Amino acid sequence: MFITIIFLINLTSINYQFLLWIFFWLFLFLFTSRIEKKFMSPLWIVFLYFLTYYFIRPGYFLLFKTDPFLFNTYPADNSIFLSTFLFIIFSYIPLCLGYLFSNYIKFQSPIQKSNSISEGFLVLSAIFFQAFVVISAFIIIINFGGLNRIISIQSSLVQFIPESSIIIRLAWIFILTSFIPTSLMLVRYGYDIRVFAFLSLNILLSLIFGRRLAIISILMPIAVYHYFYIKSFSVFRGMFYYSIALAFLVSIVAIRIANSSLAGISIIEESAEFFTWDMIISIIYSYGVDTDFRMGADFLPKWIQLYFNIDGGFGYESIGQSLVSIYYPFFAGGVPPGIFGIFFMQGGYFILAILSFFYGILIKIIHNHFQERIFNKLYFLILYPFILISIFHLTRLGDIWPTIIAQSRIFITVFLIFTLVNNVRIEKKYS
Repeated sequence: MFITIIFLINLTSINYQFLLWIFFWLFLFLFTSRIEKKFMSPLWIVFLYFLTYYFIRPGYFLLFKTDPFLFNTYPADNSIFLSTFLFIIFSYIPLCLGYLFSNYIKFQSPIQKSNSISEGFLVLSAIFFQAFVVISAFIIIINFGGLNRIISIQSSLVQFIPESSIIIRLAWIFILTSFIPTSLMLVRYGYDIRVFAFLSLNILLSLIFGRRLAIISILMPIAVYHYFYIKSFSVFRGMFYYSIALAFLVSIVAIRIANSSLAGISIIEESAEFFTWDMIISIIYSYGVDTDFRMGADFLPKWIQLYFNIDGGFGYESIGQSLVSIYYPFFAGGVPPGIFGIFFMQGGYFILAILSFFYGILIKIIHNHFQERIFNKLYFLILYPFILISIFHLTRLGDIWPTIIAQSRIFITVFLIFTLVNNVRIEKKYS
């Protein structure tokens, strides 16, 4: 709607490049809606990733006819938009084709019937886990010098936590898994004041720590529950909800910037939140030109890279940090190239298309696995929202093994809770 209003205002001077950009993304939207009708699915999660990081920033510059100066290293020209177009075509279209192809791949995995679960133990587990989340929040706040201090270092917490004691790292895992109490309460009560009390408390804690992904993780079980157990909504309404969520998350970024030394900068033009596009352009202009392709090195675990002296990760903790050191050395942090940027780095557009195709197969297999188990509400509401978030996380970061290791800790916690609640029996049963 916002783009439509701007377009109507500028009718007197039609921007044909911007119009073509809008029609291209409209085509991708309609193409995706033909392949996958269910908005709460991995394919739409990936589409929203593309929309967020490859539509907004380029579209902004096309709309206002301003020249971006990418990473202060590459002067912009019209070829960057053509490169963006080709990158999306060679990544997203093969992804969708792989998603379709996976319909012909069948796995005969056993589907267990839904067990009756103990109502008392389920609610008790939710309360105890919520207590651990709150205690963990207090431990982290005290450790870093109080509430004001935490708010002032929100953007740096992800660097400080790994360097802290094991108690702080364990407490951080509880913060990142704060969606579990809400999921458990949803299984028992559905939409209920108790559920929204847990939800509100955990969102407040995530806002204190500035963890946008944690907020999305907390909201995801509500969205999944409503979509699959109350009433599904169309992809058009899903895009409307996405717009609201995006505005909310960007407002968090705006508040964080306003309280920092970067106060006054434009979020779209100058903040690092949308620099993923810049990173992709830098990769396209470099790899295969003045930098050798990685040839699969980034898919190997770190210990294998070190043992065989393979230059994977360039000596940095993340690929995003290593790339920033090359293309934007004055920026203190990392800019993730995303999984599709990693694909391109291995061998250009051809390898990008092949790996995107297989990535599409993978996410559809995962989707089918959970769709076959939708009747098991406990399994579905605890694990499926986490899987959707993990797919988005992997797609956005691209660091395969670090992401798998980080998410596996959360997965182990989630699966342990599921196993306990699914098997422990006290008092009366709830089915």
